[in-house]
Amino acid sequence: MTKIQTTVLLTSLFFVSSLSAQKPNLGFSLQLCPEIYSYQSTEINSTTFDNETASKTTVNHGITTNGYIGVTDQIWINLGISFYYRTFSTLEGFDQNLHSPEGSNTTPIYMMTYKQNYYILEYPLGFTLYLRQKDKRIKPKLIGNIIGKQLLKIQCNFKHSDSYIEKQNQFYGTAANLGAGLDYHLNDKIILELNCLYRLYNLNREQPILFGDNEKYFNDNKGIMNFAIGLKINPFNIEP
Repeated sequence: MTKIQTTVLLTSLFFVSSLSAQKPNLGFSLQLCPEIYSYQSTEINSTTFDNETASKTTVNHGITTNGYIGVTDQIWINLGISFYYRTFSTLEGFDQNLHSPEGSNTTPIYMMTYKQNYYILEYPLGFTLYLRQKDKRIKPKLIGNIIGKQLLKIQCNFKHSDSYIEKQNQFYGTAANLGAGLDYHLNDKIILELNCLYRLYNLNREQPILFGDNEKYFNDNKGIMNFAIGLKINPFNIEP
């Protein structure tokens, strides 16, 4: 078990134990999470082999499940887990021998990637602040969270060769989001939720598949919008 998974488990146990002496104000949600991800890519010119910088945008998708605990009628804390599949179009040199079995030729053999797929788990810990209003069915809210990220694997794709997949399963970085949303009460216990969050910072580890084991981190925050649409179940019918 990784350090980040252990931290999430211990935090979950703390939340559950804190409810033992009171009526539980609990909610659970499942969300589909499309994402607009703007990034700056340093690419290798395939003709001159010089480094060039290009601004790009990709649309990714993910899925999130959250558990909610009501601190007050208006303030709720959530802890969750998300899976994201992110695709980046980038031309970068890939040394085949860097990932070859021991004893192979040490002379670099470079291929050019044109697309990289990242498989990422995120662990959000956040808050929801509900704004008071007269309509009890529609609840506007402010939301925010901090995130720990775990990189599961990377897939490098080449135009004239098979793709290469390397498992990582390691800590990848941290992030923080802030945004707003709406809860629409379909009935007493089931809520439709719509969220929109802007990523305030996005700290990533340099791509280990390209640079080997690297402990350098960089703030990859050129404009990231996370959206979520999902259902929240409030089994104890506690009004937020």
